[in-house]
Amino acid sequence: MVQADVTALAESLAGSTAFYAVQTDLEGRYTYANPYFLARFKHLAPDLIGTPFQQTLHPDDIRSCQVAAYACIMQPGERVQVVLRKPDNKGAYYWTQWEFCARLEGGVPAGLTCIGFDVTHPRLLSKRLVDLVRRTEVLMNEITECFCMLARDWTLMQVNLAFEAAVQRPAAELIGMAFQELFPVRANCRYPAMFRQVMETDTPIQFEEYYRRRRQWYQIKVYPLEGGLALFAQNITDRKHAYDRIVAQNETLREIARVQSHELRKHLSNVIGLLDHVVPDELPETHRHWFGLLRAAAGETDQVIHRIVRETEKYDSGGPN
Repeated sequence: MVQADVTALAESLAGSTAFYAVQTDLEGRYTYANPYFLARFKHLAPDLIGTPFQQTLHPDDIRSCQVAAYACIMQPGERVQVVLRKPDNKGAYYWTQWEFCARLEGGVPAGLTCIGFDVTHPRLLSKRLVDLVRRTEVLMNEITECFCMLARDWTLMQVNLAFEAAVQRPAAELIGMAFQELFPVRANCRYPAMFRQVMETDTPIQFEEYYRRRRQWYQIKVYPLEGGLALFAQNITDRKHAYDRIVAQNETLREIARVQSHELRKHLSNVIGLLDHVVPDELPETHRHWFGLLRAAAGETDQVIHRIVRETEKYDSGGPN
């Protein structure tokens, strides 16, 4: 944009209520401002014309403005963009975006022509969005479960610290990587079918998967998202090992019950059979007493064996009722 175009644009914005149009001399004093600028910043000075630009800026932005102005003066015809904060009347600041261009008189820079507009609302929305993203990241990293977000093509879009630790790779390497590259599909691998089911039915699902590389079991919960999937994975390796130990103990208990019910009862049955052939009335009275005790002990032992077998059968069917 040449000098004539900039001047024409500034003049066309004289009645604008969306764009600021100002001009300054080489000392940075305002020599012209359109009504919109004057109305918005009238609280900064009784008369803005002749006021140094520094008086209308956030102190931290003065240097940025000087650098932009110097670049325009040194390269007439070039346009320089800069974002500046200007004080409002409540102690806060407006965010404004500007485009500077040298204003020439007789081919020599005599000041600046500046066109600007307010970007406060987009800036605030952007800041809130950044704050929200940061808070979300903090919350995700506080989750002890592995978490990741996948695009519709199963590309990793976001991971938390627990996920990084589980796969032993940083987020910088993981973002953009295909899930299948990180977890190759092998025989008996369940996640491809589960992912497709969630995407097709738009319904969450839960399943277990074995991570071969780390020799770990995970319980995985997958939720549908607008643009893909959210995945939570909890390491259940210890739980699986504990379950396997319980299964092994139950097998041992069943074997013990088998021995008790067959081997021990076989011998006990022999004893009881022999006792059945004894006629108590033919025994001396002192022997009849001991015979009665022996017969009662054999009967109680038989009942105990039956009870052990019944209790074992309860655990074999999934637990006590």
